[in-house]
Amino acid sequence: MAFFEQIGKRLSETGHNVASKTKNLSDIAHLNNEISEQEKKISQLIFMLGQSYYERHKNDNFAEELDKIAKINDLYSKIHQNHERIKEINGFHKCVNCGTNIPKDAAFCNACGTKVEYPTMNKQGSSNTRICSVCHNAINKDNIFCNYCGTKIENS
Repeated sequence: MAFFEQIGKRLSETGHNVASKTKNLSDIAHLNNEISEQEKKISQLIFMLGQSYYERHKNDNFAEELDKIAKINDLYSKIHQNHERIKEINGFHKCVNCGTNIPKDAAFCNACGTKVEYPTMNKQGSSNTRICSVCHNAINKDNIFCNYCGTKIENS
């Protein structure tokens, strides 16, 4: 019987060791998870701190880290240019009076009513266009009104 008692005792000790190691691994995983969450919060706070510093000093010629501020300003400028290019590709431009985005072929701003002046008017027609009798710009043959001067187009 002593033999079986020894085996039982060893099995019991082994079970306790396994349970203890499992609990330790679980505790370590839980702590590592907490550490990871705390590091994420630190990263967010550092990001917010940097963003706050940038906003306060983006136009300050005596700020620390001027080279980084200049690079950020340059990147913002490039982003703005790309947004403007996207608007152009989509057929929009800014009203010179109020800055609202309006279609490129609009005769008037839909926000303030300012007449849109086009420095280079489209004067050449093609098979799917006709020429406005008032402003002499080429317009789509299906248009009822001229995109440039707003004149009602008579069918001819």
